[in-house]
Amino acid sequence: MNPLPELILASTSPYRRQLLERLRLPFRAIAPQVDEAHCSGEAAAERAARLALAKAEAVSAQYPGAVVIGSDQVALCEGVVLDKQGTAATAVAQLHRLSRLRCSATRQRPPAVAERAREHQPYRPTRLQ
Repeated sequence: MNPLPELILASTSPYRRQLLERLRLPFRAIAPQVDEAHCSGEAAAERAARLALAKAEAVSAQYPGAVVIGSDQVALCEGVVLDKQGTAATAVAQLHRLSRLRCSATRQRPPAVAERAREHQPYRPTRLQ
């Protein structure tokens, strides 16, 4: 009987780690080394799918026999992507923008996951609803 392949979460997100822990399967989380810069003209859902795939592929290159899960989500405020703050000034600006929202304003976080079932198969990005 073949042993199960190692399961790796290509993320340092505490929330994603907690979600995967609910399955009670052994796994480890590894920080993917991925540039998360926005590409011009890229929609939020496309960005989330691209980053999920890039994270999974980056970690999979180091662990070719493992099942690697890459995931990402992009926060939107009034149609504008909220990037990671990076500085206190950017965080304050984002909080000000969010505080001005009316209750009817749209805030979306389109999640995306990329997974590969077997070695040498391509990753399949999946948008979650």
